[in-house]
Amino acid sequence: MSALATDIAPPVTPAMLALLARAGMPGKVHLTPLRGGANNRVYLARGHGQALVVKHYFQHADDHRDRLAAEYAFACYAWQLAPQFVAQPIACDPRHRLAAYAFIPGRDFAGVAIDARHVDDAICLVRALQQGVACRASPVAAVLECGGLDTALALGGATTAPPQAKAASLPPHSKAQPVPAADVPLASDACFSLDDHLRSLHRRVTRLASISPITSVDKQARDLVHHEIAPRVEQMTAALDAHAWTPAEHDIMALRTPSPSDFGFHNAIIGDDGRTRFIDFEYAGWDSLVKLTCDFFTQVAAPVPITHLERFVAGVFASSEGGGDAGGDAGGDAAPALALCRRLLPLYRLKWCLIVLNDFLPAADLRRRFAQAPGPDDAARQATKARQLHKAAALFRQIEVPA
Repeated sequence: MSALATDIAPPVTPAMLALLARAGMPGKVHLTPLRGGANNRVYLARGHGQALVVKHYFQHADDHRDRLAAEYAFACYAWQLAPQFVAQPIACDPRHRLAAYAFIPGRDFAGVAIDARHVDDAICLVRALQQGVACRASPVAAVLECGGLDTALALGGATTAPPQAKAASLPPHSKAQPVPAADVPLASDACFSLDDHLRSLHRRVTRLASISPITSVDKQARDLVHHEIAPRVEQMTAALDAHAWTPAEHDIMALRTPSPSDFGFHNAIIGDDGRTRFIDFEYAGWDSLVKLTCDFFTQVAAPVPITHLERFVAGVFASSEGGGDAGGDAGGDAAPALALCRRLLPLYRLKWCLIVLNDFLPAADLRRRFAQAPGPDDAARQATKARQLHKAAALFRQIEVPA
């Protein structure tokens, strides 16, 4: 994990020192805040000739997800399968909501033209995560290292078998250990059916419809939700309900995979070695391949050109057509999955309009204040809201209702 650092040195707490000592960095350390975290506090720790990233996770009575447990469990699972694509988890302290990860020197994707090479890296990570479901003896990482994408696509696959619907849990003062696929929790917004996708969208509309119009920007955001987005959601719901869904389409929507969730190059680093590393798995868990794909092509911070959709779908659905189990052979016809994803992409663009407006919700404001302690002043918050409103309105204008 890596990001640009700020100039303000935070206090090093006893809990952080204890965590770093267990991570192999005892004694005196220098801690520097890293910019970019919107939900948690992130620091770069240096000492004894090494560097680690320390995350202090947000927690609130109104936010029931255990972000540390979800991210750390998923990072352990991903590291054992694809160590060249993720940051190594080192140690965690659930009591104090702290975790240490390997530091990845590099830069973010700001200003980077995302091309087929980057998309192939994303495909390889997804396929490696599917490999853990197959329970093969040889990790896919070794194959990716020497064989590249074509070899990787001959391995693994998604599964229609239901995962264990349980929350991730960690023992006190946990060090990184292998995590089986069955111990990966459900993703925070997992969707395995059309009803799941629609319910998720309607929940977001309901939350944002309650925006208090304290400022003119708040009122504009509420008007956008009430008068434009909500009617479009109803229109899109009616269009999708009217479609004659086939059993095969329902089966494709039900295909499950361990998913990074919030997956894209906004949560990735270009390492100094030129490789892509994916980070931030606090929403990760079992989810559908359809949702993973649609989110990947609709996240807004580092957009993936839609021209890569067919390539991505062919890669991640390669062994899944017809409800195939994990570990099947690649080469199935991905055309039905591609058509389904294209049909659902407008719904996901609407969802991302609403996600962009999360800054207007009290819970999101609490997370920002925690992550950016002592927190932005009111003028800065209003400026952020205005930018997000402009972005959401621009996204909305690009959305078409599926036929």
